[in-house]
Amino acid sequence: MNTAYLLLGSNIGNRESYLSKAKSTINEVRGTSITAVSSVYETKAWGNQNQNDFLNQAVCVETKLSAEKLLEEILLIEKKLGRIRRDKGQGTGGKWQPREIDIDILFFNHLICKSSNLQIPHPHLHERRFALVPLAEIAGDFIHPVLKKSVKQLLEECKDKLKAHPYPSQREGTQKKHLQEVLPFGKDLGWAPFFISIEGNIGAGKTTLAKILAKELNASLLLEKFDENPHLAKFYENPKEHALKTELWFLTERCEQMKAISPTPSLPIGEGERKQQVLPKGEDLGGAFIISDYHISKCIIFAKANLKKKEFMIYEKFFKNIEPLLPKPDLLIYLHQDISKLKRNIAKRGRTYEKKISVDYLNKIQKGYESYLKNRKVNKTHIVDCKKFDFSNKKNIQAIISVIKSTIGY
Repeated sequence: MNTAYLLLGSNIGNRESYLSKAKSTINEVRGTSITAVSSVYETKAWGNQNQNDFLNQAVCVETKLSAEKLLEEILLIEKKLGRIRRDKGQGTGGKWQPREIDIDILFFNHLICKSSNLQIPHPHLHERRFALVPLAEIAGDFIHPVLKKSVKQLLEECKDKLKAHPYPSQREGTQKKHLQEVLPFGKDLGWAPFFISIEGNIGAGKTTLAKILAKELNASLLLEKFDENPHLAKFYENPKEHALKTELWFLTERCEQMKAISPTPSLPIGEGERKQQVLPKGEDLGGAFIISDYHISKCIIFAKANLKKKEFMIYEKFFKNIEPLLPKPDLLIYLHQDISKLKRNIAKRGRTYEKKISVDYLNKIQKGYESYLKNRKVNKTHIVDCKKFDFSNKKNIQAIISVIKSTIGY
């Protein structure tokens, strides 16, 4: 197995989306998976600043491919995602042009390679802060095979004056702003944010509704990072081999996200922990909500459907120990959708690895949710029949907002 470090970059269109799609597509390459991901950084365009700022992110990849084959796959991914090469007749010698997506190989094991189409290590890595900063997050101690210095050392010595700033994405930045500035938990505000979880089967529309409600309520948005799970695409190819790794990754990531919305590590939101359950009338609702597109219970629902019996017994025991320490939603919104519509929705979003999702599998997950809703207690649950629900219909959205306001006594 080979280890490669790649740099992803984008400065055209929906930059976050291009980075996300690049990671998902890399994970779909046979014999290849992302094992580490840096934060996203924003930087002025290097060499030609008369263009949009770049978003950059470093990833570590484990692959069975050679460096040459990996480069071939990267070029195919860039083409698939819509990169237009503006290398000719656009000034600055054809260099430093805007890019929908750009994927560079920074290191490949400790290989030193210099050919007409591939140079490893990247020849300008040590000169570019936008590459060194994210790389140092995930490979700070890696020794440059030519310069014989660690990535951290190269960053310290880098003379590049262009700063790489942590990028406040809509998901992470909005959450950070609301949780740390609008509602600083260290202060006695008399109430804690109202926590809403949205759940449903694969393709039910959880993320779509979460984004709509977050916009309507000026809420902090907590979205699941499914596209960063390095095992997910491989799970759909070979469920038996990759199920445990997939479920453990999701459990760990969800727990990390949940920490961000708990006032203290051992004091969950909800279940009577709130100082004042009802938001005072007359208060501005802006900043009073956290909305997530998942509930922690999905860990156990999917694990039961995917894991072998002995694996699930161990997983369930571990889950039961940590679940009481995690925030509980004040309101769970469950989207109930027909299996046939779920299949159509999954096909529309075009994720290659999801093509293998069967009707039987969706039925199994649906039954898991129905069993959970029947047997487990949540402060309050609102079930939406998606047969009669149109996400683009403002009246439907307002009906859900009315449920939310009624729940908090507003």
